Amino acid sequence: MKQQSKFLRTIAGSLATTTFVALTVSGIAFWSANRTLEINHQIAEDLETLNALESVSSALKDTELLQKQYLLTGNQQTFRVFGIRMIDVDQQMRRLQSLLEKHEQAAGDRLEAFTIQRLRQLRQGIEIKQTKGLNAAIDQSPTQLLDEATLLIQQIQTTETVELRQKQQAATNTAIQAMGTFLVGIFFNLAIIFWTYHLIRTETWKRNQVEIDLKQSNEKFQEQTILLQQILNCMSDGVIVADENGQFLIVNPAAEQMFNAKVTDIQKEELSQQYGLFQADRVTLMPEKQLPLVRAVQGEEVDNVEMFTRHSKIPDGIWLTVSGRPLKDENGALKGGVIVCRDISSRKYTEFELLRAKEAAEVANLAKSEFLANMNHELRTPLNGILGYAQILQRDPTTTPKQQKGLGVIYQCGSHLLTLINDILDLSKLEVQKMDLYPQDFHFANFLTTTVEICRIKAEQKGIAFHYHPANLPTAVHADDKRLRQVLLNLLSNAVKFTDFGSVKFTVEALGNQQTADIPSTRIRFRIEDTGIGIPAEKLQSIFLPFEQAGKRDRNSEGTGLGLAISQQIVQMMGSSIQVNSTLGKGSTFWFEVDILAAADWLNQCGSSNQKVIGYQGERRKILVIDDRLENRAVVMGMLAPLGFKLAEADDGQAGLDRALQMRPDLIITDVMMSKMNGLEMTRRLRQLPDFLVTPIIASPASLSQVDMQEAIDAGCSSFFPKPIEFTALLGELQRHLELRWIYETTPEAAESSVVVANPVELVVPSPEELTTIYQAAQDGFMSDIQQEANRLKQLNPQYAPFANKLLELSQKFDDEAILNLLAAHI
Repeated sequence: MKQQSKFLRTIAGSLATTTFVALTVSGIAFWSANRTLEINHQIAEDLETLNALESVSSALKDTELLQKQYLLTGNQQTFRVFGIRMIDVDQQMRRLQSLLEKHEQAAGDRLEAFTIQRLRQLRQGIEIKQTKGLNAAIDQSPTQLLDEATLLIQQIQTTETVELRQKQQAATNTAIQAMGTFLVGIFFNLAIIFWTYHLIRTETWKRNQVEIDLKQSNEKFQEQTILLQQILNCMSDGVIVADENGQFLIVNPAAEQMFNAKVTDIQKEELSQQYGLFQADRVTLMPEKQLPLVRAVQGEEVDNVEMFTRHSKIPDGIWLTVSGRPLKDENGALKGGVIVCRDISSRKYTEFELLRAKEAAEVANLAKSEFLANMNHELRTPLNGILGYAQILQRDPTTTPKQQKGLGVIYQCGSHLLTLINDILDLSKLEVQKMDLYPQDFHFANFLTTTVEICRIKAEQKGIAFHYHPANLPTAVHADDKRLRQVLLNLLSNAVKFTDFGSVKFTVEALGNQQTADIPSTRIRFRIEDTGIGIPAEKLQSIFLPFEQAGKRDRNSEGTGLGLAISQQIVQMMGSSIQVNSTLGKGSTFWFEVDILAAADWLNQCGSSNQKVIGYQGERRKILVIDDRLENRAVVMGMLAPLGFKLAEADDGQAGLDRALQMRPDLIITDVMMSKMNGLEMTRRLRQLPDFLVTPIIASPASLSQVDMQEAIDAGCSSFFPKPIEFTALLGELQRHLELRWIYETTPEAAESSVVVANPVELVVPSPEELTTIYQAAQDGFMSDIQQEANRLKQLNPQYAPFANKLLELSQKFDDEAILNLLAAHI
């Protein structure tokens, strides 16, 4: 419409322009004609003026001639003709005066004056002839006035002739101008007519092309409409389009099946009831205002609304997810809405199955957790008796070496069983993300040395070399030593386990210092290399999965396959991860790096495993042991009684409370789960009494649960010490709470050592060659190697005994720096 209107305006403009040009040319032609007539009239007047001038000149000359004839002849007929010519000159003169233009009037007046005067002279000449004779008349006839009149007539004729020529030229120019204007007008009109013709022809071609395009578009639109209808018919999703009044415009077959609806349906007010539309509970009808189609028609965008529909065609009903969008024209005016519905019944039923499976899994997981908790308690309780009495009997001086070896086997097997139990419990904690780190200050070198000694013994039993290389390590650190030792022991034990020939190398080095929250920290790299069987490349990632063995399945390997999985997650909790490189048949390298805080303060261990505690200094301390299991109480009593403690026992919380009020113990060791009154309730009641506000109470349950630990601390317990009880760790707890100073068993070597310390000048030092091995062991932190070399020196030469005893004393204190200083002076 806009193009057509523009075309019509263009055609009208061209016609108007043509008409205007034609009128303009006509006007110019009319003006030119009038101008030509006017100029021709002026030319005629100029010609008439020239004729009049010629007539006046001729008449004057004739009058002059007739006057001279009459004077000479006296003929009357000539006199009469002279009179007529006199009258004719006057008439011609008057006629001339009427023809002269304004700018010529002055010349005409002078000519008239000359003419009148000349005529008067001519009359006077005739009169003189008649009265005085011919000679007097001739003498009285001057010719000057005639010459002046003739000259004036010539001047007027010249002026008139010039004007006549100008007017003739003006007439010619006017005609030429009129002709040019006419020709230009014709050319311009022809150009406009040609342009209009071209415009009409172009518009006609465009309209024909538009008709062709429109026809093609209609055909394409019909094809697209058919294709769209086929797509809608083939879609498994339901599609409904409604106008702004809510009447259906499109309902594809899927939507007809879903809602039992058709385009011809007349929508009632209760759409939910008409088409069986329910909310997610499958019972409550969907409110009309919440229906996606209604919301879309009202201009709202709707996404993934879940609803349930049930009607005569689908009596069991189906689940749908519905999305809707408003329909708007190019101006943004709301014209209706469209919704797309998808059958999600399969997914919903799968979700229901998954929900039931999840609930079943949660019940099973809860049962598993309860089972693990019960098994943990039930297994730790007999293990406490086994490991406890093994330690007690090992410390009995009457035990024979053969019995000591047997007790060592019992303790080692029990410890291995405890490790398996701990691995399973740790995995359970990691699965529910309930494992936490509990950092504390400890002596880093002692920590590493004791860890290394455990694995060195296993390596020596297999006949493989074990190398330990510490480098630039801090003295004391703040970390979770139990979890770190667990990781290191697992990696080192695996290295020893899967190495049959060659060596295992353990390197611990500091990579650099940094500041963390005003506390200096050190980045430590732990690296374990072995020359064992190696790991296939395709298993390098799976070895960190639970129940995966690092070695071959056909290899007779101990363990549950949980160690690496647990270790990896512990290291990840520390902010790092275990890395591994391995070549099948050549060995493996495991390493990880962690930032470890420097310790603000730390406590020395209660003593070396090489020193036997036989008592403590000061007054006798009273300890109350509370446990509902006799074997558990007997273990603690058997460990502490030889050291001189005053011991008492109780078999439940209520009896323990009564016994504590009676004896006022210095320290209480209590189980948690007991009949009548549990240990936590007893602790809470004791803490309410002024005499027991600061009394150390150690909770010792057969559980490693972090929840139990936190509950014990919240109840008022001073520390958490789970079963089975390890004798050295128990001594550490007692030393920390009671500030004890232990008395160690004195051996002949120790006596000699004390003598040597008092008289250092009496030391006999072996040769530098003998000391080199000891120096290297001191650099590596291998205290057991130093002790073996010291004993060898005493057997080699009795004079070396004081020096060897000094080395033994320093090695038992893990004082590698003092050993290096002692050896440096003699190497």
